[in-house]
Order: sequence, then C-alpha cells, then structure tokens
Amino acid sequence: MWRVGYLLYRRLPAQIKISPVYLHLGATYFVLYTLLFLYTLGLVKESVLEGNLPYGMLLLLAPMHLLATFCLLYIIYFAARSLVSVERQRVVSTSEFTGAYLLFMFLPIGIWFLQPRLNKLESLQSYKLLRFRCQNIKII
Repeated sequence: MWRVGYLLYRRLPAQIKISPVYLHLGATYFVLYTLLFLYTLGLVKESVLEGNLPYGMLLLLAPMHLLATFCLLYIIYFAARSLVSVERQRVVSTSEFTGAYLLFMFLPIGIWFLQPRLNKLESLQSYKLLRFRCQNIKII
C-alpha cells in the first residue's frame, strides 16, 4: 500500500502540493508496531500459560494499537487520493475519492477494480515517456 501511494505521489501534477512525510512516518510506525504486537502476543501467551496476565502491557498496547489503525487508514487515504488526483490531473474533493478509498480498504475485492486503473496509468506513463524520447531524437 505504501509503495502504491508513493509511486502515485510521484506522478501527481506539479500544481498539486501534498507532502509524503506523513505517509512515510505512518508506514514506518505501522511496520514497527506490527513487529512489536507480534512479540507482545508471544509474551502474553507465555504469561497466560504461567497463570498471570500482564495488564500493564495490554494497557500500554491499546493506545499504540489505535495509532497504528489511524496510520493504516491514513496510508489508504493517501493512496486513494493520489490515485484519483493522478487520473483527473487536479486536486480532488473527498467525495470524488471515497470509492477508491473503499476499494483500497477492502483490498481482496477492490484489487479487481483497482488493478486495471493502475495498469492504465502505467501504460499511459510509458506511452508519454516513449513519445518524449522519440521527439528528442534528431535525424541527420
């Protein structure tokens, strides 16, 4: 998801000014939190088998889990907004990219609708690059 959002960000028109800093921070936090969560699950499993439950660790994990959820939702928001902005070549409103947001949210189903759109953008970009290179060739 991060990669799609970043590649689409790089194809945004020059007049659209969005910063990818929060995308990178959110993706980094989400990956680090996932690793911490898996480690914590192992500790909790061992503690439950021993007969005691580390409530302090679980209490600390709750706000971190909410922040990780927010980061994931922001990554999806960034990717959806970038996709529609690249397709329309302008800044889009929330109502315009809500459909793409839901498709990214439910990715196992949404990929069937998102992949053709991404492929279309890729082929269009390849065509523009090829046309640019052909225009710069000088025949003597």
